Amino acid sequence: MKMMLPGMYLMTRPLTMSQRRQDRARNRGARRQNDRRADLDHLVGGEGENFACTFAGNFENSSLEVARELLSRPCVIGSMSDAGAHVKYVCDGAMPTFQLTFWTRDRVRGPRLPLEFMVKKATLDCAGLYDLSDRGVLAPGKRADVNVIDYDRLNISMPHMTYDLPSGGGRLMQTGSGYLATLVAGKRHAGERPGYRRASRKIAPAFARN
Repeated sequence: MKMMLPGMYLMTRPLTMSQRRQDRARNRGARRQNDRRADLDHLVGGEGENFACTFAGNFENSSLEVARELLSRPCVIGSMSDAGAHVKYVCDGAMPTFQLTFWTRDRVRGPRLPLEFMVKKATLDCAGLYDLSDRGVLAPGKRADVNVIDYDRLNISMPHMTYDLPSGGGRLMQTGSGYLATLVAGKRHAGERPGYRRASRKIAPAFARN
């Protein structure tokens, strides 16, 4: 914890990912407290519901510009890194909303990405990568999985812990707002999540096909 504190960013409302290190230092200096004390004060405040975050990569000089350069390439897809692992530390479920809000609307330090470009990455390009040929585009004969959103109101909540895993285990959650309706196979989704296993053809690695 002591080693991580200098690189942490205090998460406050409204949630933003554009905070500079120097801004953070200036804000804490105004409180006339040292770095460690300010971080700990934040974490124990808010009835224990405050958060700080740290980044493992792609955040050079307190900027996500490296990630933007990667996302701007046609061959790169934004995907879920842990896919359910480390649920007390990350919430990958917030990523689709973040991709739309931050990169197309909210980024202030650096260029944004076009909305239609990010929608295509999250739908058609992603479906093609995982061999889901029946979805990812609105066209005759496709599934018609659709999210109807209010773009101006689209946002991500502050993280919070929920304890609904077996034996009371906890996981980190973030909710999204601005979603007006979800259609699954053309029918309005009522909240049930029955789930099923989808069999997919095996794709040999490129080096194995050479």
